Amino acid sequence: MIETLSKSEMEISPGPLYQMAMGFAMTKSLLAAHRLGLFASLATGSKSAEEIARERSLSRDSTERLLDACVSLHLCTKTGGLYANSPLSQRYLTPGRRGFLGGFLDHFNDHMYPAWYHLEEAVKTGQAQIQQILGEENDHFFQAIDRQPQNLETFMRTMDEHSLLEGEALAGAYDFSPHKELLDVGGGTGAMTVAILERYPSLKAILFDRPPVCEIAARNLREHGLADRVRLQRGDFFKDTLPKTADVLLLSGILHNWSPVNAQAILGRCHEAMKPGTILLISEQILSVEKPAPSLATLCSLNMLVMLGGAREYSSAEFETMLTAAGFRLVALRPTGGFRQLLVAQRI
Repeated sequence: MIETLSKSEMEISPGPLYQMAMGFAMTKSLLAAHRLGLFASLATGSKSAEEIARERSLSRDSTERLLDACVSLHLCTKTGGLYANSPLSQRYLTPGRRGFLGGFLDHFNDHMYPAWYHLEEAVKTGQAQIQQILGEENDHFFQAIDRQPQNLETFMRTMDEHSLLEGEALAGAYDFSPHKELLDVGGGTGAMTVAILERYPSLKAILFDRPPVCEIAARNLREHGLADRVRLQRGDFFKDTLPKTADVLLLSGILHNWSPVNAQAILGRCHEAMKPGTILLISEQILSVEKPAPSLATLCSLNMLVMLGGAREYSSAEFETMLTAAGFRLVALRPTGGFRQLLVAQRI
C-alpha cells in the first residue's frame, strides 16, 4: 500500500525547521563579523570586500561570503560591489558609540555560544554547563567569571553596554524626581545608575556589588563624571546587610540569575533595608502566563539553565508571589521601551 499525504499535511512546509536548524549559522555569522572587525571597518563608509580583506588580513573570497551573509541578515547593505553597515549595525556595532554592543557579542562568542553546545546535558541534569567553558567544577557562574580578570572584564563590559540602554529606557519609564537616594543592588558597572543620574541631576545613589565589580564600577563612574554622586558599597547580598538610607531600591537583571529560593532571599534582604512605603523597582524580562511566548524570554530562560543552573526568567504571577511572600505589594507592571519590563513594588 502506497502512503499518501493528506491535504493538511501537504500544506505543511519543512521551511521553518530548516530556518531553525540553521539559526546557529546566523548567530555565528554575526559574532564572527564583529570579532573580525567588519562593522568597524565599514563605520567610516562603504568598502569592497577586497578592501576590507586587505585591511583586516583576511581571505578575500571568504570575506565576501561573510559580508554577503551579513547582507542577507540585514546587518549590511551591498550596492555596486560596495558594502556598508545597515543603520542597525552602524548604531550598535561600531566602536566608540554610546550603546555599542561589542562586548555583549564577545560574551556571546566566548561564553554563551560554546556553553550551549552542552544544552542536552543541562536538560538531563538540571545543572549549569559554564564549567565546561571556564571556571572550576561546582563553580557558580559568578565564581567562574571572577577567577579570571579578563573574563570578568568581558562580562562586565557586556552588562555595561546592555544596561546603559536599559537604564535610559527605565529612566524614561519611571519618575525618579520624588526620590533623593537610589540603591542599585548588584549594580555592576553602574551603567543603570549612570543613565538614571544623568536624567535626574538631583538624585544620588549607592551601588552595592562584589568587591572586584566595584573596582570596575569606580572607573566607569569616574569616566562619566558621576563619582561624587555615587557611593560604592562592597558586599555580597546573600551575606551582608544592605545600606538602609535609600528611598528607592533597584534590582536590574538580578533575580533571573538565581533560583526561586535565592531570588526570594534577595527580596528578603531588600525588605530588611527598606522602610514601609519605600519603592522597589525590578527590571526584568517577563515570561507570559502561558510560558511559550514571548519566544525571546523563553529562550533566555533556557539560557539561564545553561549558564547558571537553577536560574530562570519569571512570569509576572511568579514575581508577584515572591514579592508578596517577602512583604511587598506589586503596584504596577509596565513596559519601558527597552528589552525588559518594569515591576514597581512597595514595601508593606
